[in-house]
Amino acid sequence: QKISVRKKAYNEKMRTLFEIYDACFDQEIKRCLSKENRFNMFKVISAPMRFGKTRRAITHMIPYLLLETDCNVVILTSPLKGILKQKERLAKKVCREHGFGFCDTVDQVLEVLKDGDKAVFLTTNQNAYTQEKTQKFIDNADKSKIAFIVDECHTWTTDCKENIPDVQGGTGSNFLGTLYKT
Repeated sequence: QKISVRKKAYNEKMRTLFEIYDACFDQEIKRCLSKENRFNMFKVISAPMRFGKTRRAITHMIPYLLLETDCNVVILTSPLKGILKQKERLAKKVCREHGFGFCDTVDQVLEVLKDGDKAVFLTTNQNAYTQEKTQKFIDNADKSKIAFIVDECHTWTTDCKENIPDVQGGTGSNFLGTLYKT
């Protein structure tokens, strides 16, 4: 009985925190979208490990971006394919509920867009920023219609391998890609 009461109290506390977190996200996106130049904006949303940031990205941020803005593609990246696999069922459910196309390849994104629908593309950071096909899609796309949600963004926010030690430690000897080009 005590466990049940504690779990109920915990769930209520988390629900309240998620409402605050979601409201802050909505407010910040509205503020960003009200600006004339919406390109090259980078916002960091942080919370403790196991808080549910990826879950909130899927259940709240993606629908908000695709329903309340003029975005037609949200690219959710993660450093590990395992994280994406864990959240795939949830992402597919959200896509079904809102009529978005769930995609795990660039070809699928292009098919969804060709049909006039909105796409949710789950991929690894490495695929998003180093693979030729993905880079070609991003280079040719209307960037005002794409939103990126980047899990562990610190691993992809450097412009060259010489800066890796300052950003995340290590040597950067196998450095291949970045979130942006300078």
